[in-house]
Amino acid sequence: MADQTPVKNKSSSDLESSYEIKTEHYFAGVRNDMLDLIHEKSLNILEIGCGRGATGKSAMERNIAKHYIGIELMKDAAHEAKKWLSHVEVGDVEKMDLNRLDGPFDVIICSEVLEHLHDPWIMVEKLSQLLKKGGIIIASSPNIASKPIITALLKGNFEYTEFGIMDQTHLRWFAPQNYRKMFTDAGLQIEVYQPVREISWKAKLINGLSFNKFDHLFWNQTMIKAKRV
Repeated sequence: MADQTPVKNKSSSDLESSYEIKTEHYFAGVRNDMLDLIHEKSLNILEIGCGRGATGKSAMERNIAKHYIGIELMKDAAHEAKKWLSHVEVGDVEKMDLNRLDGPFDVIICSEVLEHLHDPWIMVEKLSQLLKKGGIIIASSPNIASKPIITALLKGNFEYTEFGIMDQTHLRWFAPQNYRKMFTDAGLQIEVYQPVREISWKAKLINGLSFNKFDHLFWNQTMIKAKRV
């Protein structure tokens, strides 16, 4: 479970170094659930925010990727990722000339990264142009309209935390429908639109009784797979 410890009295300099105090686990996760949405082999893949390269390493080992490029902001994590990936660019993706990368790409992965950007809408548009025709973007981000956040707001609380939905490094928040719209507005065709984790049987029961009007309350994260047509 993500740490929901409130952030207390952070100075501006502390906030600028927030990524530096993240635990190693923050950069080390592997998204096999995303890779499971890829149904071809030996592809050219780009990952935004590749961390230590765990997802790319898995893609290479499973022969999903023949060529895997990662972009990572933090130098230490990027240095580790270079051991596994074909190439790693170090820096802020919003300040990079993405057209110089070795594209076009069959797949672009954005695992819990768009919420950290100043303008994720522009970024999705740029990434869509890096895809081959028929190529896909797979992305996930936290859901600001989930039950824990709504409950906190009803109590008058909007507290930043070290990790989780209210992570202090998040600059943007999305409800599921708004997240989906960001991809359709970029001209992409939605193929998968679902929570990252399957909702509980209790949530399914509530959904059924309410004709699925409140299913967004039970999505902690939204998963999208969208294709360039």
